[in-house]
Amino acid sequence: SMGAMEVDPRVVSEHGGVHSATCLAYEPTQRILAVGVDTGVKIICADGAEALLATPTHVEPARSVEFIAGVGRIVRLSSESGIDVLDLHSQRCLASTRWMKDATCVVGLRDSPFVMVGESTGCVRVAAVQHGPDGAGTLAPRSYKVTHAAAFGRIDSSESSSNAPAVVAIKPQPGAESTNVLIAYEDGSMS
Repeated sequence: SMGAMEVDPRVVSEHGGVHSATCLAYEPTQRILAVGVDTGVKIICADGAEALLATPTHVEPARSVEFIAGVGRIVRLSSESGIDVLDLHSQRCLASTRWMKDATCVVGLRDSPFVMVGESTGCVRVAAVQHGPDGAGTLAPRSYKVTHAAAFGRIDSSESSSNAPAVVAIKPQPGAESTNVLIAYEDGSMS
């Protein structure tokens, strides 16, 4: 007979049409399409294989999904600022966190456990995937952040300004991901 420790029930596949799709990401090297759905991320491979990477806590529409280059992971941002980091190989959620402010975009940094989170306050913060003892990890915010004022070289002691536009996109520069990023704001400005 099998004991409770030997049984690990989970969703591993979902067949049929994609329901509640809200966003897409494509990884051209491996030819994988990621579809953001309310229950997680549906993976569709070029060879016809499909899988559902389920979110354990943020069952709400996805705002964005992004592949994290070099580590076989996907980061999903929900409409209610829930952030999930999902592993393609194990098909498990590595970290799941409800962001403390209104998260507007998220991007993973190549070959690292770090993600950058854009906020409606105009601030970009860095967080790291921290594995928990029971396998359920979290995204731990780091002290590094870039305010809207700092992105444009202005000295501003406050974390955010009431008139700072929201961050709408963060794109790391290929080959210099940890040092150079493009930040796009709601008002059309970029830094």
